[in-house]
Formats: sequence, C-alpha cells, structure tokens
Amino acid sequence: MAEPQPQIAVTAIRDPDSEGFIASTLFSQGWSINFRALDCQSLLGFLNDIESAQWVLLISTDCEGLTPEILLHLRKVTKQVILFQASTENSSYPDAIAVPDSPLNLIALMRGTLRSPLIRSTLHREGARRAKVIAIGSCSGGIGCTTFAINLASEIAAQSKKTALIDAHAFTPSIAALLGQRGLQQSSELRQIAPGLWAGELTRAEISEGIDSLDRSTSDFDCVIIDIGTIRDLASNLSGKRWSSEALIWVSNNADELILLSTGDTLGIERLKSLTVELATNSIKPAISFLHVQRPLEKRSGGNSEKFLKLVTPLRPRRILQLPHDARTLHAAESEQMTLLESNERSPLRKAIARIAGEVIS
Repeated sequence: MAEPQPQIAVTAIRDPDSEGFIASTLFSQGWSINFRALDCQSLLGFLNDIESAQWVLLISTDCEGLTPEILLHLRKVTKQVILFQASTENSSYPDAIAVPDSPLNLIALMRGTLRSPLIRSTLHREGARRAKVIAIGSCSGGIGCTTFAINLASEIAAQSKKTALIDAHAFTPSIAALLGQRGLQQSSELRQIAPGLWAGELTRAEISEGIDSLDRSTSDFDCVIIDIGTIRDLASNLSGKRWSSEALIWVSNNADELILLSTGDTLGIERLKSLTVELATNSIKPAISFLHVQRPLEKRSGGNSEKFLKLVTPLRPRRILQLPHDARTLHAAESEQMTLLESNERSPLRKAIARIAGEVIS
C-alpha cells in the first residue's frame, strides 16, 4: 500500500478555541501542525527560514499585523492559504470564510478539490439540496460494482424518483458500454437513458465540468448514484490533488451513503481488511454500508460470512447487505445491454437489488 504524503500546516489564528479545534481536528486526520503563529511578524520569520511551498496556512483576519499586501505574499510562498473571517465587521477580505462548524466540514475544506471555491459554495448550499446521494465502491475489481450501480439506479428510478447515474471510474468507465452507449459519450451533460433515469461519465478532459455537474445534480434530482469503482489507498487519494481522486474527494464530502461491495473469498477478505483499517482512521461524511457479493465457492465455506461480519461490524455500518450469486441472469442482461429490470424482472438478483433500492431511499 502506498504511503500517503505528509500533510503539513501552519496556523495563525488569534482565537484559542478556534485554533484548538482546527489543530486537534487536523491532527486526528494525520496532519502535522508545524508552527502556531501568534502574529504576522513571527509567521513571516518562520516561513522565511523553511521551504514552505508545500505547506498549507490557516490564518484568521484578526491575526495581528495582517494586511492585504502580507496576505498576497503569504499566498506566493505557501501551497495554499485558507483565510477565516474573525468577525462579520471586517470587509477588507471578501474571500474570507467562516470557521467550519464541525470536524467533517473542516476536513472537507482541507481536502478541497481542483477548485477551492467549489468547496466553499458546497458548504453553504445545503439548503438547496434535494437529492439523496449514494456512492457505490468496491474493495477489489471485477466483483460487479458498476453492474450493481446501474441496476440500483434503475430500480430507484422505477419508484418514481428522478435519478442520476454517474460513472466516476477514473480510467475505465463502463456504464456506457454496458448499456449500449445510449448517447452517453456524445456529451458531457447528463442524458436521459430511460424513464426517470439520466446518466453521464466523468472524464479527465472535462473533470471540472463533471464536478460542476455533480454539484448541480444534488438540487436537480431526487437521487444520485455515483459509481466510484475500486477504492485503494484511501488516505493518499483523499489528500491528493490528482484528477483521478476528484470523484472520491467529492463523495467523501457530499455523499449520504457509501455502499462498499466485497466478496467473502480469501482475496476479498484481505482487501476488505485493508479498506476497513483506512476507513477507521479517515473521517468521511457518508454513512458506510457493506454489501457481501456471494460467489458459488462461498456456499462450501461457511466461515467466510463470519469473517466478513467480523471485519465490518466494528465500523458500525448503516447496513450490512447480501447479493445472491446469479451469473446466468447477469450474463443475459449484459449480452442484451439492458438492466435486470428490462431483461429479467423476476430473477432473484433483480428482486434483491429492488429491496436494497427501497431501503436506501426510505
């Protein structure tokens, strides 16, 4: 497993309660607070003596000695400056923001995205939100993450919920191919592919537009299903600035629920073990649910279900779900490039996903 890059911050926040909250929250997420300045003079003296280009500075508008000119200099010598508004009376810094009111909102702000203004607008736009956002991920590849996302979205749309399905696989988008394209690769905008169901892909070429589309979808739809694929090196991706991490960062800040698929075989259990360790030490907004994808061999190995439960129960998941093995039904649907609802609505697998859809939107 790749080691996450060290995250280093400096604070220059006058209010001790705010500074203590920020420092302790960041420390709990693996950040190192290397200096706590009391005024701009000490801050500038410290930054002049070190290589600070990869450091994040958190500073408040009432930091003694702060001026717009000094702020401009600080932005040149550090990786990023986050400016907190100390009071509503100071209008000299229109880009200052309020200190987040919870650890999760602070973590979301620090993780950021390619465009910092997006985070600020998201934190203050909760009132306009309408959609329930469900992310689908997996502990390892090839276990049906995308197929489950497609069919979950289809079942939710069938319950008269206006639904968006987003393919956020960074390098191997699959939804368009599995559904016979349906015009998905002709536009960066979401396209209607069935009654009540729209779909689209996030691509490297249009990642900013894609994140904007995700943001808009929370107020335009009743439900958003985002397929983020296999999750590896969670901490590194949440703290990174690569385009391929953008969807995962967005999910960690905005989703209501993250459903993680895993098998119960030896390899599946090992990868589930690694991911549960990372989930226990990296705070994210969505509630976690686990979906045990059954395979034929597991029927002859009763201990696998116990191992699965032993790993996931300590995380206090919102749901622990099971999906029956039904290779013949899946193969038929994929060959026809249809959802299970379109291909074989009476199959046990389709009925199981319909039950899960009813749970997640209730």
